[in-house]
Amino acid sequence: HVRLRLIHNGSASGIDLSQFPLGHGLGGLWRRKNGFSDSDFLVVYVGRPERRKGFVKVIRLWIDHFQHHGAKLVLCGPERSDLLAHCESIPPNVHCLGFVDNVPEILMASNLLLLPSMHEGLSYACLEAQAAGVLVVANDIPGVRCLIQHENTGFLVANNDSDGFIDTIEHCYRNFHHLEGLRLASRKSAEKFCREKFLPFYLSFLFGLTGG
Repeated sequence: HVRLRLIHNGSASGIDLSQFPLGHGLGGLWRRKNGFSDSDFLVVYVGRPERRKGFVKVIRLWIDHFQHHGAKLVLCGPERSDLLAHCESIPPNVHCLGFVDNVPEILMASNLLLLPSMHEGLSYACLEAQAAGVLVVANDIPGVRCLIQHENTGFLVANNDSDGFIDTIEHCYRNFHHLEGLRLASRKSAEKFCREKFLPFYLSFLFGLTGG
């Protein structure tokens, strides 16, 4: 028999909440540096341009339903060539950033994270978005379900359904300023995985293995 043990609340190494200092205006600074206004509704995708991560789903949603919408899509990871592999031209409300090393800053500038992955472990993209106070709209799969309580700390879409994503994105777009309570609950949920609190439990576990 294999004995399983959950260290603290789980995760690989916790999350460094100091990278997500709410109320410090870092998100607004990033918006101004990159040509976005404070009123722009930014939907972000963070991940590799792979079908299993939901990249193709995101592109199809945007091309088919949101390219003439008031929201703007920010792609972190994919290059323009990755997008052009799935569409003839890039809509003006889609912004490909390619590889980035400042994901926390971008998340704090965003309104919503799209996470239509086909499978996930404990998703750090989701966890970091929650730490940044970003609304998360995700496929309802086990790893993500550990972090999101539907309509409490984010939104889960059954069966990766396109209509479900469209309706939820529209709901968030129209009612963003009325969802402050959900965003605060999302941040509070992420705080359970605080690295500063997680590491003592992790070190204690390792010392126990070695008899230290």
